[in-house]
Amino acid sequence: MQTKNATLNAVLLGSPYRPDEYEIVTHVADLNDTFKLKVENRYDHFMPTDEVVRRDDRELRVFRYIRHTYIAE
Repeated sequence: MQTKNATLNAVLLGSPYRPDEYEIVTHVADLNDTFKLKVENRYDHFMPTDEVVRRDDRELRVFRYIRHTYIAE
């Protein structure tokens, strides 16, 4: 999920729709704000934590799933 000029800086964890060990590594523009990830007909919302993990020599801020909302038609 890396864009051309974006640096991977976050890992998204948790969701009732994914296994516990599943991680999404991505770029989050504001590391202090809730992040929304579009998945099919909904947005999964992830809240930043104070946790930081290392993956492939990168420090990534941990975001944890908090809820989902459905996209209005």
